[in-house]
Amino acid sequence: MKKLLLIATLFITAFSLNAQTTAIPDNHFEQRLIDLGLDTTLDGQVLTSNINTVTTFTINSGSYNPSNLTGIEDFTALENLIVIGRPALTTVDLSNNTNLINVDLTANFNLNSTLDFSNSLNLSTLNVSGNLSLSTLDVSNTNLSSLDVSNTSISTLDVSNNSNLSTLNVRNTNLASLDVSSNSNLSTLDVSNTNLASLDLSANTNLTFLKTSNVSSLDTVKIPISISILNLRGTAITSLDLSTHINLTSLLVFNNSNLTELNLQNGVNTMLNQFNSTATPNLSCIQVDDVTYANTTWNNVDNANVFSTDCTGTAFNFDGIDDYAVAINPSVLDITTGTIEMRTKPQTKTTKQTILGYRSSNGGSYKISIQFIRKLIWYWFLERK
Repeated sequence: MKKLLLIATLFITAFSLNAQTTAIPDNHFEQRLIDLGLDTTLDGQVLTSNINTVTTFTINSGSYNPSNLTGIEDFTALENLIVIGRPALTTVDLSNNTNLINVDLTANFNLNSTLDFSNSLNLSTLNVSGNLSLSTLDVSNTNLSSLDVSNTSISTLDVSNNSNLSTLNVRNTNLASLDVSSNSNLSTLDVSNTNLASLDLSANTNLTFLKTSNVSSLDTVKIPISISILNLRGTAITSLDLSTHINLTSLLVFNNSNLTELNLQNGVNTMLNQFNSTATPNLSCIQVDDVTYANTTWNNVDNANVFSTDCTGTAFNFDGIDDYAVAINPSVLDITTGTIEMRTKPQTKTTKQTILGYRSSNGGSYKISIQFIRKLIWYWFLERK
């Protein structure tokens, strides 16, 4: 009798274990499980044994629109999670899914829960872009190689423990600072449309791609010589020295009204196959390897830009009428008052061209900075008119 009772008890216990269920309160989530053959009845629960061995789960098409993924915590073997474009989704708790490797939660516009991946030690790829309400993310203990938090409300991001991180996209976020000094493997970085004021990338010696488009507050950036593709359009940067950046193949610095100095004389300008410096009205001189090559190859430049092999400049003082100085053609002049004319010979006035025109209310002497460019002598005149 005791043996029969023991057998019955063991049977009931085994049945109970096999029949353990996980609550799935969201009908859309459970319907997806049913359609995948992981569940049979829309009753708010699923057999745990049916889901705890699943390694990949996706909701990226169809009419499924869950508001939460309660029950996902019992997908304990889950490695790949893809839930894209579900506007009703507001909360996701993945803290118990410690085997995650790849997670894509793109464009779930109302997702506003705190995403905690600190227990996901194997997490390699994470994309939470397009979640406009998302403000908090913890990836402190992950093995991330790629992280995309673009188009979110995130204002702080700690990636100091993500030593394997190679791709980072923080475009269109509220970040005002970013420390990537511990991410020596970083190769691709996009910080466009953020609130950064400075960016130190001197420790990122493997960085080849940098985009800082429309960061109007950014006035200081330290760029490693490994950089190949550089997009700095629409910043507050005033000076840029790329004379040691021999890997540069693309440079976009247009829409930088504060930019006054640009040195591209790196010895390998022929590698630079894309260049744009339009809308840089205060950039009068761009230092290059070869003026003829630059003028022939790079056409997207501002009218104020002139290519030169030496933008250091020399100052002259003019204090009389028809004074002139010998300079290299076509020199760039920086003048505060007066009218500048260029003639082919100092003794004749038959060939002339007005280069810059400035009017003075009281006359007097004028200081002109002339920057040498070519070995063809021309003469610059200052005339009071």
